[in-house]
Amino acid sequence: MERTEKKTGGVGISGMVVAMLAVGFLGGCSSTPGKTTAPGDPVVPTDRKLVRGDTLKNFSPLPMVTPVKIHQNFSDGHQEVLSGYIEYDFNRDGRPDMLEIQTPDGQPSAYAYDFNLDGIIDGVERVPALQNKNHSPK
Repeated sequence: MERTEKKTGGVGISGMVVAMLAVGFLGGCSSTPGKTTAPGDPVVPTDRKLVRGDTLKNFSPLPMVTPVKIHQNFSDGHQEVLSGYIEYDFNRDGRPDMLEIQTPDGQPSAYAYDFNLDGIIDGVERVPALQNKNHSPK
């Protein structure tokens, strides 16, 4: 199911995530939809689309959980599906209360919170990157 946004004033929680993903976490890539790669041209990202997965909601009292993937198109015509973010709806009102923003390999990179449940992000917490993933605390 493809995600569409409805603006109701302020920065919506999903709109903020799209901006964060597009600029901060995936890097600013140029967008030229429909461009084809000529021999010798580098393969570059062209455009992307957010696609919502099925909501898991039958695990009360746990929150409803909806994964969102990024479908990234490239100039040579191939597409990659990357981790995007996970929406958590704790009060089950149909609006995300927390987002887990993920790196392309599916690791959490930040959490966005809607503390007062109005659909607008109230706080963002970045997850520090591990310098050495094989290091374990003693």
